[in-house]
Amino acid sequence: MKRSFLSGRRLFSGRTLRAAVAFIILAMCPVFSDEWKARHALISPSGVMNLSEPPAPDEVFFSGPQDSADAGGWLAGLKAWRSDRLARMRYDGSQYDRPELAWTQQIFSQMQLLIWDRAFYDPGTGEYTVDRFLSDAESRIGPIDAVLIWHVYPNLGADDRNQFDLLRDLPGGVPALREMVQEFHGRGVKVFFPIIAWDTGTREEGIFPWVPQFDIRDESIVWANIGWNDWVTWEGKEYPFVPMVSKSKWFEPRHMVNVTDRFTRDKTDSLQHAFFNGQGYATLDNLWGFW
Repeated sequence: MKRSFLSGRRLFSGRTLRAAVAFIILAMCPVFSDEWKARHALISPSGVMNLSEPPAPDEVFFSGPQDSADAGGWLAGLKAWRSDRLARMRYDGSQYDRPELAWTQQIFSQMQLLIWDRAFYDPGTGEYTVDRFLSDAESRIGPIDAVLIWHVYPNLGADDRNQFDLLRDLPGGVPALREMVQEFHGRGVKVFFPIIAWDTGTREEGIFPWVPQFDIRDESIVWANIGWNDWVTWEGKEYPFVPMVSKSKWFEPRHMVNVTDRFTRDKTDSLQHAFFNGQGYATLDNLWGFW
């Protein structure tokens, strides 16, 4: 009787375990499906539900005039658009008047680098090699105004540590990071670290926005002095011969945009676009281990 009872317990436990696992999997499915959904309103100022997707080129650019004879009317249309938007937003540009943020308007050359790049970190000595990295990079692309130091994915999500834990766990911890940043500042280079807003599956910790990845198309231009314009939205599209005008730069000339065109080998279009609009450029020299 005892053996039968124990066998029954094992059988019951196995069935219960399988049922429990199946229930957990079913219960978790909606969580995974919602993981990437935005946690803010999806209605843009235009009334179109599109803020969950990167903006299409026509949302952030004005097309150029189709004919030189149309230039006068085209420019008048741009001026009317800006006047109307300034009025509708009751625009307050005081954030761009802050002297401590004036440097954002001069970031014309930004470079993204990986924290584990051998040109930037020497595993033998356990030290960050800021001078070596800048000497190599600037010898190839010219002066650098800012760097974006990437420490998050593909490491993020391997365990429960969040993006800030990964920073704290870097060699030397926060003191070494602070010293490294000071070395960059000593060379006149500003330093950015990424903030991943969708880091919601690891340990919770308060986050804040900094430099948007895609060109601004709403009222956040009031407080976001600088941002990217990631040209992944241009993949498969041909850039027009007549240059396009950046809406954010036309709206607020003090707003700095750094164009980045990560996946194309020929950067001519994006470089000319940035130059034409008085914007900067973000170079991704080593993108997750390949050039």
